[in-house]
Amino acid sequence: AQVVSGQLPPAMTEVQTPAVPGAGVGLGSSGGFGDSIGRTRPAAGSGQARRTYPRVKPQDPSRYDGLGYDEELGHFCHRLVPSEEEKREAVFDKARSDGFGRDAKFEPENYRPMSLEMPEVKLELTVRDTRQRPLPSTVPEVPSHPLRERPLRTTLTARQNFTLKSALPTEAQPPQPVVQVMSTQEIQLIEGMIRAYETGQHQVELWDQYAKRARELLFTMTLERLSAVLKYFVLVNYEPADPHLYLEIANEAAHHVQEASSEDLVSLLHWCARAGLRDQTMLSIVGNELMLRLTSDVSVDMLIDILNSYAKLEARNVRLVNCILRELKPVMQDLSPNQLVDCLPVMVINLMTDTARAQYLARCAEVNLVLPLAHHRPSSVRQFRLLEQCLRFDYHPAQYSATVQEWLRRIAEEGDQLDKVDPAPVAPLASIHRDVGEILADMEIDTVETKTDAIFNIHLVHGRSCVEILSPSDYYITPNLQRAYRADTKVRQRLLRRRGWRLLILDRDDWLQLTDDMYKKDAIARAKEEQGRVGETPRLKQ
Repeated sequence: AQVVSGQLPPAMTEVQTPAVPGAGVGLGSSGGFGDSIGRTRPAAGSGQARRTYPRVKPQDPSRYDGLGYDEELGHFCHRLVPSEEEKREAVFDKARSDGFGRDAKFEPENYRPMSLEMPEVKLELTVRDTRQRPLPSTVPEVPSHPLRERPLRTTLTARQNFTLKSALPTEAQPPQPVVQVMSTQEIQLIEGMIRAYETGQHQVELWDQYAKRARELLFTMTLERLSAVLKYFVLVNYEPADPHLYLEIANEAAHHVQEASSEDLVSLLHWCARAGLRDQTMLSIVGNELMLRLTSDVSVDMLIDILNSYAKLEARNVRLVNCILRELKPVMQDLSPNQLVDCLPVMVINLMTDTARAQYLARCAEVNLVLPLAHHRPSSVRQFRLLEQCLRFDYHPAQYSATVQEWLRRIAEEGDQLDKVDPAPVAPLASIHRDVGEILADMEIDTVETKTDAIFNIHLVHGRSCVEILSPSDYYITPNLQRAYRADTKVRQRLLRRRGWRLLILDRDDWLQLTDDMYKKDAIARAKEEQGRVGETPRLKQ
């Protein structure tokens, strides 16, 4: 500090440096900090040598004599050592000079070990019965009910069996969980849906209002009413703009499975299969509950309906299916013709084992089912012709008896003759088919509007190629809203390919989003490239 301020100590004044014009004391740009203190820089071009300070030994303390420091180092360090009172365990602790906490009881010599007396081993219980306390005269007495005096475990079953038709007086009935106003609104909604279906009012705008109202009342409906709402949406072929409506019905139905009857559970599965509602969680809950009731109150018709539902939904519940097939095995030879007709082809092909399928076909051949074809309903005729097509074109290693083979042969022959004598009426083309036909004509592709191949009606035929336009009813409704073909759609496409047809698959909703003919031609070109890919729907993008 003395050097920088210009005051040199006595030891440094002995070495004098002649002043050089233009030179001063300061920090140089070329040297370090030690090279620029106490020295002058000679002028450029002068022959004067650079002067240095005299060397001093490091142990020699004489170099500090002129600095004015009289205190020795040891005394200086001793003065800086903190005293005992100033020592702290942490920097935020208070100093010992603070009077807080210096009470005598906190001194180390006054510390005593803490001890607690052993508590007395004694347990005292006091029971107070407040139910028999006298009530004020202004409070009316609540009528007693025999269920209230029973333990809780015995009242659970009694409350489940309790209905509004009980002979008990009205004032003795327990409080209802649903407000009567909500129940009245639910009944009015279902009656309105039934009236609209029976009178043919299938307008989309009307059923959109029913769907909006149903979503507001779903959380208070019973399982029977939930099935009724789903039933009439399916019967009018309602395609909701928001598929979450059906998923909410499944979520609410899962909460009422244990308290519902077996008939209501089977009805729920039936209409879920018709709607394509595949909620695996709900199906597992219903399947596990039905498996516990198979030997108690489930009839043969109900067992067949359960198998049909799981086959149409392609839901996996191996234990339930095996239990039902085991229950049907001893009664398979006694099934009536109506029960045989109730078995859908998709269930016979995909769900039955080879042994169960052979027993079923043997029973059909034994009663000569749907023969002759001209004397039976067209729906039953088409069902068993489809079953014969599946057995003929699909690979099934089981060998059937001669009676079964003869029965299948007669169905095929009479079906071919029936197509020639009385062909099925052909429905007119929809607007979307005509739109696709116009685009194909612009692409110089000649097509036949409609053609019948056995039991299948195919549209826009060009050689051995045809156009398949899929609607939302061809896909399952799943919680993740992923597109997946229904079982019936898969069977139709598989049989058409086995019969030698090449399918050009388009999606209706994707096609309607295309606004220009150029985009539509590109979509058809991409679909033709993907004709060989089985099980996928080409996505139409602009």
